[in-house]
Amino acid sequence: MKNPSLRQEPRYAPASVIALEQKTSLLEWLEENGRIIYREKKDDLIDEMADDQDLSELMDEDGFEDDDDDDTDLD
Repeated sequence: MKNPSLRQEPRYAPASVIALEQKTSLLEWLEENGRIIYREKKDDLIDEMADDQDLSELMDEDGFEDDDDDDTDLD
């Protein structure tokens, strides 16, 4: 059976080194294969934070004061 990818080497001979050809960086490879997910832009995050602040303002104004009875000592 002929298999050109297999070859026989002497047992105690040092192994030959296979040179790697790195034409692209890991980041470029991820981009080319569509395997990278970019983070959201800062402008989008600022808009979302502004919306969250508006919601928190609406939620805080319920007209009731927070009374925590758990803080009192029962001694």
